[in-house]
Amino acid sequence: MAKAELLLIGDDAGLTSLSNPGATGRWLRTGQALRGAAVRALWFDPSDALFARVVTDEGLYRSDDGGDTWGGIVPLPAYSHVAFLSDGDLVLAGEAGVRRADGQPYGSNPPEMIRALVADRDGLVAATMTGMMVCAGPGAAWQPLDGLETVQLAARLGGPTPTTIAATPDALLRSGATGGWEPATTDMPGGAVSALCIAPYHVDVAFVGTTAGHVLRSGDRGRTWQTIRQPAQGSGSPVRALATARVV
Repeated sequence: MAKAELLLIGDDAGLTSLSNPGATGRWLRTGQALRGAAVRALWFDPSDALFARVVTDEGLYRSDDGGDTWGGIVPLPAYSHVAFLSDGDLVLAGEAGVRRADGQPYGSNPPEMIRALVADRDGLVAATMTGMMVCAGPGAAWQPLDGLETVQLAARLGGPTPTTIAATPDALLRSGATGGWEPATTDMPGGAVSALCIAPYHVDVAFVGTTAGHVLRSGDRGRTWQTIRQPAQGSGSPVRALATARVV
C-alpha cells in the first residue's frame, strides 16, 4: 500500500495541513484549522498520526483525527520558547529556566539567553546567544555542541553518521563528514529560517520553514532542499512550527 507523508504548518494565522500521497513529491493542501490562532509548537504521535498536539498563545490543544479538528484547550505557564519532545512531552523555557509542563526542570545547568528550542531524536537542542547546547533528557546535563555563535535554530539527524542542521540569519548549513560546516546546495526562496523539524520516520528527512512563509524538505540529510510550499506573493506569514508524520 502506498505511503503518505503528512505535514502540519503553524504560523500566526493558524494551522495548514499538507499531504504527499504515495510519496510522489506532489504536496497537496488538505486543510486549515485554528484560523486566527498564533501557533507556537506542533507534534504528531509517531506511532499514530491521528493524534496531534499544538500550542497556541491560548494554550495546548489536541486532535484525535490527524489535525482536522482541535479541542481540549489547556492553559500553560508563561514561557518564551516552547517545544514538544519526540514522545509528546512539552518543554517550556522562560524566566524559571527550562522546564516540563508539570514544572519539573528539564536537565541540569540549563542554558541562558535562549533563541529557540528544537526537539530531535536525541533530546533537545537550544540555540543561544553564544552557540548551541543539547540535553538528552530530564536527568541529563545540558552540554555545549560545537557550532556557530550566530545560530538561530539547530537539530540533529540520527543514524550511523550524526549530522546537525543549523540555520543562521544568512544561511542553512549542515555539519560536514570531516568536521566544520557546509552550506546546503539550494537558494533559499525567501526569508530566514524560522522553523525546523526532524522527521521521526526517516533519519534522512527534515523540513524547514521561513519568515516569508515558504516550506522546504530535504531527503538527503540537509544536503539539498526542495520547496514544497510557496505562498502567494505578499501573503506569506512567518512559519512558527512544523510537525510531520507518515501513514500507510
